[in-house]
Amino acid sequence: MSITSIISEIKKSNKSILTVLLIFSLFSLIEIYAEFIENNSLQYFSKPFILPALAAFYWLSTKKQSSLYLAALLFNWVANILFVTINFKLLLVASVLFLLHRILILIKIFKEEKELSFVPIALGSIPFLFLFLSLINLVYESIFGGQFYLILFQVVLMTLLGGYSLANFIIKNTISSKILMISSLFFGVNLFILGIKYYYIDFSFLKPISMIFFILGHYTLCYFMILRERAAI
Repeated sequence: MSITSIISEIKKSNKSILTVLLIFSLFSLIEIYAEFIENNSLQYFSKPFILPALAAFYWLSTKKQSSLYLAALLFNWVANILFVTINFKLLLVASVLFLLHRILILIKIFKEEKELSFVPIALGSIPFLFLFLSLINLVYESIFGGQFYLILFQVVLMTLLGGYSLANFIIKNTISSKILMISSLFFGVNLFILGIKYYYIDFSFLKPISMIFFILGHYTLCYFMILRERAAI
């Protein structure tokens, strides 16, 4: 292949990446607006396209795609579609799918970043543990049956991810470690806000705010995955 052909392929690839990123941004903005005006029809229109667009952005941005990360996105995508419904059983299924998403992300990150020992991770988990224990203290009277264990499991997974991210950031202080730390903060705040909304005070503005942090968390996590996999090529 000639140099001219290679340059042409790079330009086409960059154009495709920019296109899917614009699609991701457009549907994200529509979804946030739909949450603000509480329009379910608009949510059904926008939400199903957000994570597939992000998956396409990820696929085009690296030559070494992770099946674990893509599977995690798939679980999260299905969960988000189910969360639009008001069916209680489907909401429970969606909560389980969110847990599977978190588990796969943790497995992926632990496989990528193997250097940290237990002590820095435990110390890094303290701020996140304090945040989520505060949440449980606020909402535990409104949680019934199996919901409590699902939320508790979410808290444990997010505490582990946050602790690992913080320890990784302090010890390594690389661009990818900063991005992972930011992503963990976004997801942590998203979970905290959703817990407040569904089990403590149902202010209408909380859902769109949580959606903003959800989208930012996913984008920064995707960016981290791209950085790590480009470095591994």
